[in-house]
Amino acid sequence: MSLQEAKQALVWAEAEKAIKDKRQIDILVKDANKGGLMIEWQGIEGFLPASQLSAEHYPRVEDGNKDEILKELKKMVGTTLALTIIGANPKEGKMIFSEKGSEKEEKEHMVSKYGIGDELDCTVTGATDFGVFLKIEEGLEGLVHISEIDWSLVEDPRKLFKVGDTARAKVIEVKEGKISLSLKRLKPNPWDGAKEKYKASDTVSGVVLKYNKHGALVAIEHGVAGLVHISEFESPEKLREALELGKTY
Repeated sequence: MSLQEAKQALVWAEAEKAIKDKRQIDILVKDANKGGLMIEWQGIEGFLPASQLSAEHYPRVEDGNKDEILKELKKMVGTTLALTIIGANPKEGKMIFSEKGSEKEEKEHMVSKYGIGDELDCTVTGATDFGVFLKIEEGLEGLVHISEIDWSLVEDPRKLFKVGDTARAKVIEVKEGKISLSLKRLKPNPWDGAKEKYKASDTVSGVVLKYNKHGALVAIEHGVAGLVHISEFESPEKLREALELGKTY
């Protein structure tokens, strides 16, 4: 008989029981790669995918740069994390861990306290190219997508917010343990009166905001913009010559 094989069989059996009981285990992080963290439990190597890290430890990196993600993950090497086993395959010798075990139930309980329409005082915890993260309470964050920041065009949320700023936001969706927030829905919608205010053939002043493949986007008031179609010009180059960014026409 092999004592080593017998020991491993006991470890795999214990792993199955730990999965069933959702038991947390304190485990040391041995190494990291771009996908997550390498760990070892009772002589068996395991893997903690980055997607299974808690919100506190998840690497929030601009544009998802993998090299920067690796740098952040490397900072956790040598630390001890409270993990649960979520997958064990003795034949392949693979064990997968998660840091979200008890956090998931706790988070779902926190999220259940909030409903659509709630207005909350929050703190900015991060800004990315796709939106702003706001702390609702300790251990719970919500996302304001870039499209929900303001009625006017927002190019880069990072230029508008910094960590520690305070903001009042409105809950617009509660789904799958996540809260979506809006800043612009606490302000009057400028489009509500646009239909009565503006008519076809009106002459208006507008500021050129940006170009796209269809033409130029022009704001005629805060939050109300229209498209000057590229068909009004001979070519994209002619359009850009005629309408300069930031100028009023």
